[in-house]
Amino acid sequence: MIAPISESGESVINKSREMSQLDFNFLFGKWAVHNRVLGTRLQNAHDWCEFGATFECRSLGRLGNIGHFQAVCEGEPVEGVSIRLYNPMNGEWTMRWADTHRPGTMQPPVAGRFERGSAIFYGNAFYDARPVRVRVIWTRGPRPRFEQAFSTDRGQTWETNWFMSLTPAATQRDLGRFSESRAAGAVLGAQVGL
Repeated sequence: MIAPISESGESVINKSREMSQLDFNFLFGKWAVHNRVLGTRLQNAHDWCEFGATFECRSLGRLGNIGHFQAVCEGEPVEGVSIRLYNPMNGEWTMRWADTHRPGTMQPPVAGRFERGSAIFYGNAFYDARPVRVRVIWTRGPRPRFEQAFSTDRGQTWETNWFMSLTPAATQRDLGRFSESRAAGAVLGAQVGL
């Protein structure tokens, strides 16, 4: 499904009866994360990098929720924060992302909704000074999945550049083990967000 785009390039999303401020409750808690990130973007490359991380999500009450991402890349700690806000007036979720590779800034928002167990979000951003359309997909379940893709042709074609598979973190030891993995720091720093 591709969200209709207005003349200004924004997603046109209609409210669904399925949408509620409880949509992301499946994400609450601590998770071990397996990341698969495309190193070179928008050049038809296939240089995937895989690494572990931790993610913890908690409620912000009726506002939405917040997540904290931690990894170690090339010996350097990387942290990110994602915020998901629910608008009860239109039933839409908005997500924002910030990380230690770009301190003091938040990435442009993506907005969307859940349908049949998955949520699709769209937004506009820049990658290497090029305007890109961003698509983020969250899939519910006991092992949630995140996927991010960019488009340079207003959503006609997509290049997926980040996959995350989440597994419940059973113990603090599991969280520490996953946060110690090594990967290319620049790869993670180029992400738009969770």
